[in-house]
Amino acid sequence: MAYKWPIFNPPKTAEGLWSFFKLLFGKLSGTNLLPEIVLDVTAWDMDATASLNISYPTNLDYKRIIGFRLSIFNDDESKHYDGLVGGIDSIEIDSTDITITRTASGTFDGTSFNDSSLAIRGKLTLCLLT
Repeated sequence: MAYKWPIFNPPKTAEGLWSFFKLLFGKLSGTNLLPEIVLDVTAWDMDATASLNISYPTNLDYKRIIGFRLSIFNDDESKHYDGLVGGIDSIEIDSTDITITRTASGTFDGTSFNDSSLAIRGKLTLCLLT
């Protein structure tokens, strides 16, 4: 007969397992890990259009968002760029959506970022207070 852990029910998915290990190692090291939400930066011709609005889950209080990371993919997805190091002018968060605005004549204002048929232009990771 196999032994069953009396209080431990391991996660069944890769995402659940990753969350479990982040929580476990955070607790063991004494850190307080904050939850994150990853949103798709959808189709965006960054050469022609300076800004893009992204919706986020309606049950999320925008005042809980305390930080973010942004990755942008070029048209052929051969490179990804840290969107917060040059090229992005601002990221504004309000009660309904997030607006990302690129810098005029910056890194993303060019022909390597003008394919509006690219379904996913990048990823925006939001760091939340618990």
